[in-house]
Amino acid sequence: MQRRHHHRAAGTALGAVRSPDESWRERTLPPGTKILLVEDEPELRAALRRVFARYDCVVFEAGDGESALSMALQHHPHAVVSDFEMPFMNGFELVRRMRHHEALVSVPVMMLTGSPRAFNLAESLECELSVLLRKPIGGDALVEALSRTLGARLPARSQEDVDAEDARAAADHHQPPSEAFDPRKVEAELQGLLGRTARDAYDFESDRPSALDVHEAAQADAAPIIKMVNAILGMAVDKKASDIHIEPQEKSVRVRFRIDGGLVPQIEIPSSMCSPMTTRLKVMASLNISERRVPQDGRFRMKLPDGRKLEIRMSTLPSRYGEKVVMRLLGQARISGDLRSLKLHQRDLDAVQSALANPNGLILVTGPTGSGKTSTLYTMISSLNSSDRNIVTAEDPVEYELPGITQVNVRHEVGFTFDRALRAFLRQDPDVILVGEVRDAETANTALKAAVTGHLVLSTLHTNDSVTAVTRLVDMGVPPYMVAAAVRLVVAQRLVRTLCVHCKEPWKPTDSQTRFLTREEAQRLTFASSAKGCSRCDGIGYKGRTAVMEVLHVRTVPMREAITRGVNPDALHALAVSEGMRPLRRGALDLVERGETSLSEALKILVDE
Repeated sequence: MQRRHHHRAAGTALGAVRSPDESWRERTLPPGTKILLVEDEPELRAALRRVFARYDCVVFEAGDGESALSMALQHHPHAVVSDFEMPFMNGFELVRRMRHHEALVSVPVMMLTGSPRAFNLAESLECELSVLLRKPIGGDALVEALSRTLGARLPARSQEDVDAEDARAAADHHQPPSEAFDPRKVEAELQGLLGRTARDAYDFESDRPSALDVHEAAQADAAPIIKMVNAILGMAVDKKASDIHIEPQEKSVRVRFRIDGGLVPQIEIPSSMCSPMTTRLKVMASLNISERRVPQDGRFRMKLPDGRKLEIRMSTLPSRYGEKVVMRLLGQARISGDLRSLKLHQRDLDAVQSALANPNGLILVTGPTGSGKTSTLYTMISSLNSSDRNIVTAEDPVEYELPGITQVNVRHEVGFTFDRALRAFLRQDPDVILVGEVRDAETANTALKAAVTGHLVLSTLHTNDSVTAVTRLVDMGVPPYMVAAAVRLVVAQRLVRTLCVHCKEPWKPTDSQTRFLTREEAQRLTFASSAKGCSRCDGIGYKGRTAVMEVLHVRTVPMREAITRGVNPDALHALAVSEGMRPLRRGALDLVERGETSLSEALKILVDE
């Protein structure tokens, strides 16, 4: 107890509580004050080093608790600045072990953390800290808190000494000082990189005043970085990209957009912009800017000049040269309530309209990720939207805002799953229910029960074709008789890129392509069209995408009996074709014959078939 009481006199137990006594500002510590920095993240440790490089003090560094304890016993620092979250030994454990050594009993320890758990532990445990500071914190605030704890100001170094130290540090890292982040140079480089003026006409709903880590406050808030981020987002919107990939490389940062399903390189950014640009995006997405060791997910909303709002989901991934950032732009497409916009064959259009006209039943849209299932469902829902219908949706997440429809985000982290949302909907007097995805047996059973008890239910399922969706439901544990009674329609779809009408050219299929075709199909495709590339399609040869659909209409007695008997998928597929279903293969080849897509695009479906 004697030792603990002695230490408490050195500072406050929690937070940087200001004392009315400001006399410490009038005193200056002697040169050579020793400070031990404990941080397992090298970049953050370097940032702290740069903060204290402005002062005439001796800085020691440790990357973990064990090394810190050994270094403290060897050098006897005047103060320790430590992170809380560290592998093997967190900051509190380091403090407790320090207090077991007489030489370290009264050394003040300042701890930096962004973890609420640290504050809870500090209140419940007798941790002998001088100050516990919440990240993010500016460099000046950090130094002031340390000076207050030590009872005097740190001695400042001359600007010449600071510049010389920066030059030595840059040389040690084999990077000339001129390559460091310089907002003025970035401003000049911006025009050359983008080839146009960076746009600022965007509002970000989650954008807030930056509260950044000590080494990045000025950089991430710099106008050039804001312009760069806005310009990249604006370019993605202009080119109707679905995803943005920001990928740190050894000597630069590559930016690619996913356009019409393919990744297209856009610009190369200097490596010096990588860290501040990533920080800017993290602030927009409300992520932890000081955490770079683990992946993070967030989101923000972007308001376009035309009034539309885009939901942007952001994911970070630690990589060798920095954090890779991938952003998905949700809400790019304009949803139409006209079913003819789906460009279905007349037989398939009639089947969809017939199924949607039913007051109950289950409609499924199937296909792999990125095949346009959500857009098709939204089009169907929009066609049903009227003032006399109660339509509710459960989505993960809500991708498009549909006026007049109650849209709900599921939250798996709190147990609000699709199944629970669906059960809640049934107590809300619904007419039409949309469930984002049937992922498990519980959701499948609840959805089918709702479909046979007077509700029209729409959902998605991950299967390769329409017939397999029926057998998948049975595999999930739904009785075959209930599947036969509930399912009205299954739409399987894929997306293929459409050829640019300005540069497509005739093409004779090669032997390597026709080997995937039957003899009859090869005879029909004597000539096709291929992608050439021009300025109007950015040299890609394709512009836009179109859906290839296979529509299984469950309406006849033989079809329902076959499902109830549990016949194998091949027999079910043959029965569906005999009743008029147009397989995906047929739809893809029709697009090739009409010159709307290339055979190489169609082969993505044909080979899968």
